[in-house]
Amino acid sequence: MSTSGIDILIIPTEDPHLSEYPAQHWKLRQLISGFTGSNGLLILSKYGNGLWTDSRYFLQAEKELEGTGIVMYKDTESSWLSWLKNIPQGSRIGMNGLCFSQKDVEKLESLCQSNHLSLNANFILPEENELPPLPCSDIFVHDTRYEGRSFQEKKDLIFHHCSSDYLLLAALDEIAWVFNLRASDIDYNPMPIAYALLGKCESHLFLCNNALNADTSKYLSDNNITTHPYENIFEFVSSVSQNHTISVDPQKTNFTLYNKVEKIHLTRENSPIERLKSIKSASEIKCVENAELKDGIALTRAFVEISERMEHHQKTTEREISAILLKHRSAQDGFFCESFSTIAGYGSNGAIVHYNPEQGDNAVVGKESLLLVDSGANYLDGTTDITRVFCFGEPTEQQKRDYTAVLKGHIAIATCRFPYGTEGAHIDALARQFLWQEGLDYGHGTGHGIGFFLCVHEGPQRINRHFSGVKLEEGMLLSDEPGIYRTNQYGIRIENMVAVEKYKETEFGKFLQFKTLTLFPYERKLIQTDLLTQEEMDWINQYHQRVYNAIAPHLTNEKELMWLKNVTKEL
Repeated sequence: MSTSGIDILIIPTEDPHLSEYPAQHWKLRQLISGFTGSNGLLILSKYGNGLWTDSRYFLQAEKELEGTGIVMYKDTESSWLSWLKNIPQGSRIGMNGLCFSQKDVEKLESLCQSNHLSLNANFILPEENELPPLPCSDIFVHDTRYEGRSFQEKKDLIFHHCSSDYLLLAALDEIAWVFNLRASDIDYNPMPIAYALLGKCESHLFLCNNALNADTSKYLSDNNITTHPYENIFEFVSSVSQNHTISVDPQKTNFTLYNKVEKIHLTRENSPIERLKSIKSASEIKCVENAELKDGIALTRAFVEISERMEHHQKTTEREISAILLKHRSAQDGFFCESFSTIAGYGSNGAIVHYNPEQGDNAVVGKESLLLVDSGANYLDGTTDITRVFCFGEPTEQQKRDYTAVLKGHIAIATCRFPYGTEGAHIDALARQFLWQEGLDYGHGTGHGIGFFLCVHEGPQRINRHFSGVKLEEGMLLSDEPGIYRTNQYGIRIENMVAVEKYKETEFGKFLQFKTLTLFPYERKLIQTDLLTQEEMDWINQYHQRVYNAIAPHLTNEKELMWLKNVTKEL
């Protein structure tokens, strides 16, 4: 830094596509800091070193940053932009503009101007050469029998909302969705690494040319899609004819690429794809329900195996829990990959919200505490995400009270009905109310959007404390996952996937509700029934009956049937 004339270096988690989960090729922040979480911004400077992250990673970051000289900052208490306001005037900031959105760089430029700081947004560290090469897996077409809509249909829909001749795309999930393409370039995210210039007539994809087989090449040719080498995107957008306009979203396009588009061509507007992608078609919802059934069957078989191991006092670690889940999921038809790294946290590890046993201490699961398991899969017909808590011994009264309070909030979201126009922030308190009554709370959101055989975290829909201007609409998929985390003791989170659907229309307007899609029972040992209302008890019993009716016909093993019957019997 000193030889390059830089006083402060900013290193984000994101890649040039601003992804939540970048490929190994771009994990510079992890390489330098040792912090493995999926959200964090690192600042190295002569004035001190810091890493900013959210509440999911507070405990994990403290552990992983110990001894590094890097201070962990809670982004709920202060932002990295606020920290920069306090550094001496004349300081020089370096950053790689490929890994920051145009919008974020504009904010930083404004701060620099106000505080008399200088900014080099094209600073590349030599350490980036130490990272693995750019991945290049086979790209395949995701069949319309799953997607429900062809590339041409999606393109027509997009340009109904976009007035430019072209739409520049850098977000990988948007590219995969529009072109109906999938790949294995990034762990847990079935998407190719690519840029795209989507046009009303012809379109251009920038990717690894050797990643195309004959069928995919023909598909692209039939749809008037031309392929180019990945790195040629910058030169290509600079040379677009002056007779054409290009729509660019400054929040979804990196600073370097954004500034390669000649201003005469550029139309600055939000991409319509995020919202269009978030509203699933009837075909997609039906496919997701089928994926949830397969997931329920796999989880049932997995936890029968795990329960037997516990009964026979067979040593079982958190990593082995993850491996057993993967084994049974991968046996299901259409399984592609896990949708994220399984969170299997026993005892105090369960209190680390996004704990990963691959990087953790890999505890042996016992009967003295609780096991939290958050896992999911990508099937060709949908993405799944589920969290359950298991008790293999006798729970404490506190554990039962905590679990039941979380379950009551979980049910409150699952059963709520709301008028059209409602945002997730309007209903977030429904999930927290029973915890608040005990002086308890959780730091993460109550629900995130979920993609269709894409990213397990998808915007713009969400359920949390903050208003976003995004209303919940029919066809949106979300998680319903309140929790409680007691540091050094245990964690509890209960998560189902839900779909927004129509409830009814009255003289007061259109009302919506959630349909629960996940099919797997709750932990009976932890439910304190005297804290439940009759309506809540009925809902649990009906849900368990639905789980049994759906999964039992697919089980041929008598032990599995008896286990499922026992865990779904009436409270």
